[in-house]
Amino acid sequence: MTNKEIYNVTHIDEKRIERLAQKGHYVALLEEFESLKLKFIYNKDMDKKEATKLVTLCKYFMRHAHNEPLKLSAEFFYDKYIKKHNL
Repeated sequence: MTNKEIYNVTHIDEKRIERLAQKGHYVALLEEFESLKLKFIYNKDMDKKEATKLVTLCKYFMRHAHNEPLKLSAEFFYDKYIKKHNL
């Protein structure tokens, strides 16, 4: 990926996270994040849309989690599985 592509991906993520913070239903987002996280951890089939949603929700909960354990869970998941791919 070039620097421009990385910037574009980061910019798109920032807009998605901002939109979720404004319009998202927190409980539904939390349930979807947990479901996608489990699906990923247990190697179940995941399409591109679900993978993108998982990355976005992980970043969202790193910032907007309602408690520290959830925030740490999202941060640890991000560090272990997502960060190495520059997403």
